[in-house]
Amino acid sequence: MALSSNKVYFIKSYANLARYLDVYGNNQVINGSNVITWDVDSTAMTQKWKLKNNNTNTKILSNFKPTFSLDHWVGSTNYGKCDMYDDKPENDTDQLVTLISYKESQNLYKIKLVNHNKFLTAATNNGNTMFWLAANDQNNQIWKFEEYIAPQFTIVDASITVATDKYTKDYFSAEPGAIVITSKRTITPPSVVSGEKKILNMSLPFAQTSSEIQSINFSYGSSCKAFAVAALLTYYSKKLISPHWFTQFGWVPPECDNAHVTNAVTYGGKGAFKLVSLSTNTSLSQLKVKIDAGIPVLLRCTGNSAGKQHWVVVYGYKGEGTANSAFLVVDSANTTIGTTPRYGRYDTLTGAMSWSYVSDSNGIFTIKESYYMTDN
Repeated sequence: MALSSNKVYFIKSYANLARYLDVYGNNQVINGSNVITWDVDSTAMTQKWKLKNNNTNTKILSNFKPTFSLDHWVGSTNYGKCDMYDDKPENDTDQLVTLISYKESQNLYKIKLVNHNKFLTAATNNGNTMFWLAANDQNNQIWKFEEYIAPQFTIVDASITVATDKYTKDYFSAEPGAIVITSKRTITPPSVVSGEKKILNMSLPFAQTSSEIQSINFSYGSSCKAFAVAALLTYYSKKLISPHWFTQFGWVPPECDNAHVTNAVTYGGKGAFKLVSLSTNTSLSQLKVKIDAGIPVLLRCTGNSAGKQHWVVVYGYKGEGTANSAFLVVDSANTTIGTTPRYGRYDTLTGAMSWSYVSDSNGIFTIKESYYMTDN
């Protein structure tokens, strides 16, 4: 049966069908990454592949990072190894392949470089560097393409606060594509209850610092902005949104910009929401005005040490809201303790910055830029 560029595949070595084509590293794909084989791993996002077009003069792309292709390394050291590199026309010489049928009815093929007359050859052991080599009559140059069927996925309702048992690793790493919504949250000013004015149904974000999340990609540990944005999208879309889904639109942790926000959730055929700048040096009074209107705020705070910063979502305040400690936030870094699956925590702005080591020994930190979400 012919392979299709519309499908996603595991690619197995016919020399040992328990070994899957993979990329060396913990769910990372960068220029020069070695391509290896490895046992099937449910947390490995790098074991799934897709064809750029049909079987002839095609490229084999990472489904996890589809801007990267299998490549023929031309460096002086390890010349001819199989690595990953940017999928660009100028790299065609080292990336174009033709799939030569071995037993097409079983999806068995040899993977031949068009311009080097070499074949992808499985290394002897898992984890070893693989090379493009001259043709041989062994099974180590035969590959089985097995279609990946995504498990059934039901997006979690977030019209009210999401129950904490919904924050599972499987849900976080699902691949649903853009979420299409048919309604949006109606924004209403909150009332004062027990001395607090806070926006209702503001769900916690996933826990970026939990071992479950970092087993998918350790870079998530520094992805507080993306996790906070996902909390905002969850609130406005009334669907539990995972920051991991942004990766399908080119986002690489820890960055996250407006393009990934508008691509993650669609409404009426286009991106549903966008981020709008509130201030570059935010005041507490500006935060109060937004909360009074029922609008949560994405906020970045910095510390005195270089590189110390943290993003949270401000959703309320206590009393008159005249101190940092009066403002209420959802914090993706302050992970719940002793609970599996793990999720973020409701905290004060002061508590969040202290836990994240942004504030100094005197509890001092600086409130910086802020954004709010609106219709796109």
